Amino acid sequence: MEQTRITSPETYDIIHFEALGREAEHLPIATAQEQEKNNLPKDLKSLITPDTVQDFLAQNPVLVLPDIITIKTH
Repeated sequence: MEQTRITSPETYDIIHFEALGREAEHLPIATAQEQEKNNLPKDLKSLITPDTVQDFLAQNPVLVLPDIITIKTH
């Protein structure tokens, strides 16, 4: 499994962790039209990664977690 690496201090509004395979395909990535229709910020930035929070943060120490994250539950 390839890990996501952030090389600059990016900021995201939401990060989806442990998103694997077809699950990741169903997570919301809002288009500009969807953002307008749903009153979402036009500059909403999200990230989808198969990594766990711990692995992701170990590989990306410059990242500050956003207020909203999702994690796969079993």
